[in-house]
Parts: sequence; C-alpha cells; structure tokens
Amino acid sequence: MNIEELGDLEIHGMRIEYSEHLKNRLKLRKIDYDLPKKIFEQSEEQYFDQTTGHFIAIMRSELYSKIKDVEGQKENRVKRGRWGRSDERF
Repeated sequence: MNIEELGDLEIHGMRIEYSEHLKNRLKLRKIDYDLPKKIFEQSEEQYFDQTTGHFIAIMRSELYSKIKDVEGQKENRVKRGRWGRSDERF
C-alpha cells in the first residue's frame, strides 16, 4: 500500500486526519507513515494551536540516524502565544 492509499487513523476513539502537507512530507522525506502516530501516542508534550485549532504533540525522535526535535519552532510559537500548553491528554 502506498501513502496515497492510506486513510485517516483512529486513536483512543479520536479520529486523526493526516493533512495533505504531512502526507507529502512523509513521502518526500521517506519517513515512516506511522511516525506521527507514534509521536501522538507517546509524547509527553501537548499544545493547542490557537491559529489552526489543532492539537500538537511533540517528542524527540530518531530520523536518518539523528535525533530530531522542534525546540526552536516550539519556543517561538509558545512565546508568541500561538501554541498554548494543553493539559488535555490525547
């Protein structure tokens, strides 16, 4: 099955929809389709994006044999008030 054939996920009774942008990035960068799901399920940091209305899950992860994180982007968005810490556990 290729990435275009994969549909939305259901996790903990919640419908998770991969955006076209995410699907394209996963395919372009040859990232495992399940990595966002893993981050969503295992992250200890959750935020709510005031601009999009989406919940954001953040977690360090190994990608291309390197540890990746979004610390700079996260700090920038929290400082500007776009992301607020979410007490709600997904």
